[in-house]
Amino acid sequence: MEITKRKGGMQVGINTDLSKLYYDNTEIEIIFKISYSTIYRWRNAKILKFRKVGSKYYYPREVIERMMKIRDE
Repeated sequence: MEITKRKGGMQVGINTDLSKLYYDNTEIEIIFKISYSTIYRWRNAKILKFRKVGSKYYYPREVIERMMKIRDE
């Protein structure tokens, strides 16, 4: 699944090997139709598992896809 979102007229997306294993904040916003502040609250409440690389957060695809499956049931 490739997800892109326009920010300031530019198209944003991850095209590295990292994208095969993790979603970033923008992708989570699109998938769950939530705001960044909701992502922030979910991270703090330990609803979302994540890895922080520098100043960016990444969420394991396996966990997110499981959450999507549960949501769609």
